[in-house]
Amino acid sequence: MSSFKPSLIAALAIALVASPSVNAHGRLIQPAALVDNDVRVNANRPCGTNDVAGALANATPQQVTPGQAATFTWRIRNGDGAGPVTARVDTTGTGDSFDVPLTVTEQVPGQRGILSSARNQEAQFTVDIPASLQCNPTCLLQVTQPAGFGSCAPITTGAGGAAGGAKKAVGGAAKKQADGGAKKGAGKKAAGGAKKGKKAGKKGKKGGKRQVAAKGKKGKAKKGKGKGKKARGQGKKKGAGKKAAQQ
Repeated sequence: MSSFKPSLIAALAIALVASPSVNAHGRLIQPAALVDNDVRVNANRPCGTNDVAGALANATPQQVTPGQAATFTWRIRNGDGAGPVTARVDTTGTGDSFDVPLTVTEQVPGQRGILSSARNQEAQFTVDIPASLQCNPTCLLQVTQPAGFGSCAPITTGAGGAAGGAKKAVGGAAKKQADGGAKKGAGKKAAGGAKKGKKAGKKGKKGGKRQVAAKGKKGKAKKGKGKGKKARGQGKKKGAGKKAAQQ
């Protein structure tokens, strides 16, 4: 019996070391992970637990701002829990569809999940939050690394996201109003131009009539003057003839 105990203890020790829930590797610590240990995530357990809703009920979401960067913290417990990490968001908050990828601009150190010198080391990483991200009210952030270890944590866009959406809506309304005003102004200007053109046309027509009338009067006056000269000439000629007859 005494010879059996050491082998049994050794077997138990190996089993404990092999268990992913006991052997620490790497996980998200800020924002706080739903599962407070290091687990491998997969399609069936994307957050390391089957009860995402229950875990969310006791969690406090971290607020992020759409269109801005957010910084989180990853803990490397052992050398195979290192980076680089991948971050995705499920906007439904259920863990069923992590379909919004986040761009990681500052990475957790490591190559293919390995950093041999790391042990109990915390590393910050930065992601870009899409401007279009909206959480109603909670999204689920999933962070994983190449060895398969990962965590989920709740996030929210809160008032920032609502303000961003409202700002966008107000901006769109203002632009629409400005476009409408510009179109209205252009139409009014065109109408004013047409009115001015019509008025100028009337003035031109009236001026033309006056000019024609003036020319007509001038022609008549000239004609009358010509007739007067002719009459005087004839009178002169007649007077000369009469004088000659008397002589």
